[in-house]
Amino acid sequence: MIVQEWRHHDIAQQEISRVKLSAESGQENQDFVESSQFFGQKIQDHLNAGCNNLMGHKQVYTDRSVLLNRLSMKAAAQLSDLANRLGMQALQQINRTAMQFQADDEGLEVRDLRMKFGVFYFNGAQQLIAANNNSSARAEQHP
Repeated sequence: MIVQEWRHHDIAQQEISRVKLSAESGQENQDFVESSQFFGQKIQDHLNAGCNNLMGHKQVYTDRSVLLNRLSMKAAAQLSDLANRLGMQALQQINRTAMQFQADDEGLEVRDLRMKFGVFYFNGAQQLIAANNNSSARAEQHP
């Protein structure tokens, strides 16, 4: 979603397997700035959790993923739908529970902790489509 937003504001272009930021785009759109800051915070928290776990600290943070190869486009699309549906259910349940805890803890003196729970899904389909389109274009240029 952040790459789509960057592309929408001409801040970046998506190439076959990477995102290229546009140096000439100096526009500062407030929505983009806020989205970028939130994205950066998510990445920072994820890295902190992973580094904490790798260093063997006593508190271990949840950091799990599933990796499968050799999927068809149809299977990837179905898994994307499933991940979105289950991910949204998990996010909504965590949010409801956290809001209840906030209400229950209202009178406590120290309430300085924050938490972040996130879900993402990626399958590389856009990169595959772009690579196939580029291969087709090159083949048409050189019969």
